[in-house]
Amino acid sequence: MSVFKKRETLTQNIAYMALMSAINVIIVLLSAWIPFLFFILVLVLPLTSLIVTYYCKKIYFPIYAVTTILLCIVSTIWNFADTIFYVVPSIFSGLIFGLFLEKKYPILITIIVSAIVQQCFTYLSIPIVKLIYERDIVYDLATVFSLKDYKYLEYVKHMFITFMSLTQMTLTIIVIIDEIKKFDIFPNDQDETTFVSIDIFILSLLVILFSFIYSEIVYIFVIYMLFLSVYPFIELIKRKSLAINIMLLITLVASFLLLVGLYSSLNKNKPLGLVSLSIFPFFISLITIMNNCLLNKRNKVRINNGK
Repeated sequence: MSVFKKRETLTQNIAYMALMSAINVIIVLLSAWIPFLFFILVLVLPLTSLIVTYYCKKIYFPIYAVTTILLCIVSTIWNFADTIFYVVPSIFSGLIFGLFLEKKYPILITIIVSAIVQQCFTYLSIPIVKLIYERDIVYDLATVFSLKDYKYLEYVKHMFITFMSLTQMTLTIIVIIDEIKKFDIFPNDQDETTFVSIDIFILSLLVILFSFIYSEIVYIFVIYMLFLSVYPFIELIKRKSLAINIMLLITLVASFLLLVGLYSSLNKNKPLGLVSLSIFPFFISLITIMNNCLLNKRNKVRINNGK
């Protein structure tokens, strides 16, 4: 039976969803027996929901979601907090991922929106687990990493959830990369890099704003900035322009010097030293926008001359 293949009949859909549900149950059971292994296994959880969403009929997805959650809870009835904290968010993020792929939205938008959905449901799961078990699952995770007494645990919590969400979505892409190529939705034009650069610019404004009003979540925006900057950075290198390469080199050096120079001062009262990491994505966004504007002008000149 081919894994990446559309299921048409009721029997095919049920059998396929049962297989994906079983994979989720196995992951949860293994995590219960080998806790440290869970941090590796949960990274692939959205993949099963994505596969069900894309290759099965949408009308059956609620059956898959409810069945998976119930089976995972029953399998770890003595402690199903992991199911609530990891499995449930992954089901919904995988659903969004699959729907976006089917609609042929750009990969970056698909990853970002799915990661945001993953984050939102993860945040919702924290008070639910606390209500059921009267314990903070974030504190439990901090204990595993010997951070339970860390003064700025709230900062780490938001960084951890953001990083995990983006990592899950990125690994999901990597696993099905060959299938995604068939969708012909990879962004390759300058409009996409401009769009990403504008997003980075908006995020940089949010970094500045929340550094003053609610600094605990500021690293959410920093991480998204760093993640998004990878694409325009690679696209700039692909241009093979000496001027662009020189600007990139200057940007790297300037960003490093500013990071070193600002780290101590930003870290005096709150752990905001690493906020200066957002300088590099900001510079990349500026270079990208300027470069795309120049390209547009050159293209217009060529068109006018051609006339």
